[in-house]
Amino acid sequence: MAVKAPPSPNVIHPIPHEISYWKILDKVLGSGYAAEVRLAFNKNDCKMAAAKIIRKTNLSPEEEQNTRNEIEILALLNHPNINKLVDWIENEDFFFIFLEYCAGGDMYSLLDRCEILKESAARMFFRQIIDAVHYMHQVGVAHRDLKLENIYLDESWRRCYIGDFGLSAYKEKGRPFEKGCGSPLYASPEVVSCQPYDGEKADVWSLGVVLYTLCTGNMPFFSESNSSAEVFMKIMRSPVSYPDSMSPELRDLLAAMLQKDPKDRISIEDIWRHPWMAKIDKLEMTAHDNADIVRRHLGVQMPTHTRAFSALTRSTMRIAAK
Repeated sequence: MAVKAPPSPNVIHPIPHEISYWKILDKVLGSGYAAEVRLAFNKNDCKMAAAKIIRKTNLSPEEEQNTRNEIEILALLNHPNINKLVDWIENEDFFFIFLEYCAGGDMYSLLDRCEILKESAARMFFRQIIDAVHYMHQVGVAHRDLKLENIYLDESWRRCYIGDFGLSAYKEKGRPFEKGCGSPLYASPEVVSCQPYDGEKADVWSLGVVLYTLCTGNMPFFSESNSSAEVFMKIMRSPVSYPDSMSPELRDLLAAMLQKDPKDRISIEDIWRHPWMAKIDKLEMTAHDNADIVRRHLGVQMPTHTRAFSALTRSTMRIAAK
């Protein structure tokens, strides 16, 4: 770990091509206000990683503390469906957070290429997602920014990983969160109305939005004019519209997850016991990852045979509804 020194006030340093035993490649995987994610190569074990590079000069003191919290939470979490922290380095100009590289991209990109998912395929992914979120909540962490863009895939599109813990926080028993955060399209009514909120209940709402979008190809609440105010009003007041093609079991589960009042919203534990989650199909993808999850939560056996992954029909899809 490099010795920390105050950043140079008027000098913008370029991202280095090497730091410690890591080689930072030119391939950009993503970027945001203060961070850029690049492909990185470990010179010791020849493995690839996603390097989240955060420039300190772009951070307020609060944002710098949030980055340290993110690293601490990533170091705590250990689950097969959570994007794993591989290494991290801090110097006077940057934070370098090295994460497990997910070659399949994110779920937003998957839907952008593949149209909607069949319910069996969505359930395959959703079991993994719920298992990871249930684990997070058990160890006292609320994600607070669950969305398609923060769920990553391996190159086979069979295993998914929850990532981007920049807004995550530890839950204190009996003490709600005061400061709203996350992405407007996935935010719960209590978050958008600036009320104190339970992080677990807010995560359940966001997961309901994720599941709805996976199975319909559209967001449950949207604005044609991209107006956040209109989206917030719909989240707080508008009912959810379900397509006729959706199964009654899935509609019932989504209705329970997208309850406006968090007191009436289903818990993660009850999501596992819901009939839609308990349903076992001959999935059109490898079933071994889900078999262990189902055994642990439902006490039943999954089929052990495998098939080629063919659940996604190839066509163009827009996240925003028509």
